[in-house]
Amino acid sequence: MSKVSFLIARECPQSHEALWERVRNIEEWPQRTTSITSTKILGNGTLAIGSEVVIKQPGAPESTWIVTEYVEGNSFTYEMRRSGLVTTAHH
Repeated sequence: MSKVSFLIARECPQSHEALWERVRNIEEWPQRTTSITSTKILGNGTLAIGSEVVIKQPGAPESTWIVTEYVEGNSFTYEMRRSGLVTTAHH
């Protein structure tokens, strides 16, 4: 199996806590970036391991991502599987 990785890193003037609030609040992403049209956390609306997140991006079909790692106050990772490909994103 081949693996392709991309890393985007940016300096941020916000505190770690303020940045985490913006990152973990997935349902507000469409107001913050034009690369996301809509988002929804399924189930009880809480971000945690096993949560399903539906994301719509311009020019792409709606996709469902499953949270595979979650560290409160720090980061989360989710995966989306489609057509034999696995896409992983870490925030």
